Amino acid sequence: MMSDDFEFASYHFNNIGKIMRYSLYYGNGRLLGNIGACILNNNKILCVIVKVVVILAMMLLIPKVINIKNRVLEYVIYLMILGTAPEIFGQIFVWTSGFQNYIPPIVFMFACMWICKGYSRKSSQLFCIGIMGFISQLYVEHCTVIHIMIVGLYLIYYIKEDDEKKKCSEVWLSNN
Repeated sequence: MMSDDFEFASYHFNNIGKIMRYSLYYGNGRLLGNIGACILNNNKILCVIVKVVVILAMMLLIPKVINIKNRVLEYVIYLMILGTAPEIFGQIFVWTSGFQNYIPPIVFMFACMWICKGYSRKSSQLFCIGIMGFISQLYVEHCTVIHIMIVGLYLIYYIKEDDEKKKCSEVWLSNN
């Protein structure tokens, strides 16, 4: 546990309203990251479950987004994620507050990229992209810039390619 984890674990909120109020006035603008850190630092079982699900989602989405068909390359990607340098691993995967602020928005970004890649004119896909694009902005400040840059590249790529996929990117952009 790092200092933020100890701080969030020391508060025992009895309802979500108090957690939200505390997170809103914490001062760093990371509303969902702080809410998640408060909840996860006070419930270790939930913390382990959330970390496993989010890391697994990231590991499964990366090969789909970059279109890896070779199983060996897919395993190499998995090893690269799990074999992260100890200094980075400790700051991101072990530190619950850091994990909660940085990893979920990355997973949302990969999910948006995957949906845009396979977009098939379903309004549910656009709805998911809109929700994930908006929610990811409530974690960390730089996510807005990253999402806008990626969506901009998608729009440039899809200008000549496919108007439907361009629409998908536009919905993502509008929620940033």
